[in-house]
Amino acid sequence: ARWSWGRTYRAVQWVFEASHQRLVSLLNSPKAKTVSRRPENVVTMRTAPSQPVDDSPRPKLTGTGRIVNAARCSVAGLHTAFRDEAAFRQEIVLGCLTLPFLVVLPTPAFYKLAVLCTYCGVLIAELLNTAVEKVSDRISMELHPLAKQAKDTSSAAVFISIVALAIAWSFALAART
Repeated sequence: ARWSWGRTYRAVQWVFEASHQRLVSLLNSPKAKTVSRRPENVVTMRTAPSQPVDDSPRPKLTGTGRIVNAARCSVAGLHTAFRDEAAFRQEIVLGCLTLPFLVVLPTPAFYKLAVLCTYCGVLIAELLNTAVEKVSDRISMELHPLAKQAKDTSSAAVFISIVALAIAWSFALAART
């Protein structure tokens, strides 16, 4: 009953294979074939791989090279969101206008931290919303109920994060010392 990486790996592999087999059976069902429209160039797997497949043409980076590459990709994502998404720009401007008031607001540090964290949550939700919309549009520009649900759900996450920011601001303003 001792824990080991090998047992953990085998358990995760077993769960993956079982869920993948269920997904393949659902996709191959007659009902799924009448609903889904798969492009011809998409390769589907019939069975789960027994070993992880690494068919990436790029060499795997390790150590600081991986961290630098991840930071470079993150900055590129922020740049793209700022350039292409009006909502992200509006939220950045909102933060630039309102967050400096936190410095002069006579409120306990906890409330200032809560406002700052919820503001970061708004930006994170907006970035994820943008990612869902871009991926959905990349897959198909057709109107599909599942794509609409995905976009609406990610938009709801942004709305909830903005409501949380408003609540945090109201608590910070009410708790002035």
